[in-house]
Amino acid sequence: MKKFSKKQWIKFSIAAVLYLLFTLWMQNAWLLLGLIVLVDIFLTGYIPWGAWKRTKNPQVRNVLEWVDDILFALVAVYFINIFIFQNYQIPSSSLEKSLLVGDYLFVSKLSYGPRVPNTPVAFPLVQNTLPFFNCKSYLDWPEWDYKRVKGLGHVKRNDIVVFNFPAGDTVALKVQNPDYYHLVEQYGREAILLNKADFGDRRLLQKWRKQPSAASTITRSMRRVSCSSSLHLPSTSAPGMRLAASDWRRNK
Repeated sequence: MKKFSKKQWIKFSIAAVLYLLFTLWMQNAWLLLGLIVLVDIFLTGYIPWGAWKRTKNPQVRNVLEWVDDILFALVAVYFINIFIFQNYQIPSSSLEKSLLVGDYLFVSKLSYGPRVPNTPVAFPLVQNTLPFFNCKSYLDWPEWDYKRVKGLGHVKRNDIVVFNFPAGDTVALKVQNPDYYHLVEQYGREAILLNKADFGDRRLLQKWRKQPSAASTITRSMRRVSCSSSLHLPSTSAPGMRLAASDWRRNK
C-alpha cells in the first residue's frame, strides 16, 4: 500500500474542508464526487496531472507553462465572476444624473447570494457572445433550473442593486410579441405609452406583482447612484436575459 507523507495529508485536508464547505453552500450532493479528484491530485496520483513539467524540451515546457497559467486564470475568473463579484461597464444613458455612460461597476454576488448558472459550460470573460466568431459563448446543454444560494444579507430599502428584467412581467396589450422590453428598446417608453392606437394599454401581469427580482448589490462605482432608473447590462449566468441596475427605494 502506498504511503503518503504528512505534507500530502495536510494539503489534502485543507483542500477537502474548503471543498466540503463549498458543496454545503451549493446544496448539491453531486459535487461530492469532486472529492475523488482531490484524492488523486493530493494523494494517489494515478492521473499524471503535472507530467508536462517533467519534459526535457525547454521550449515545450515553456509553452505548457503558459497554457497552464492561462487555464488556471480563466477558471479562477469564471468562479470569481459567478460566486464573488463581477465588473460591468454602463453602455447606455438610462441612468444619467447618477451613473454615466462608460462608468465601471463592481457588483457583489455575495450580498444576496450568487445565482447558479443555468448553462454552466461557458467561456469566461466574454459575456454571451464570442468575439470575432459572433456565436454563443455557452452551451445549451447541460441546462439547470433556476437556483440561488444563500448570501450575506437581504434586499433592503436604499440598497443599490443589479437585477434581471423579469421577462413577461409587462405586456402592451395590442403587441404582445415581441415582449414589452424589446418594444421599449426599439421604440422608446414614451412612444409606447402615448401611441395606444398601435400598442394599446400597458398591463402588469398579476403573477409578477409580488416578485421583485433584485439580485446583487453594486459595491463600488465611479460615481455614486442617487436616483432610481434602469440599465441594460449583459448577463453571463442566464443567457437571453438582460440585467438592470437600480436603487431599491420608494419613488419620490
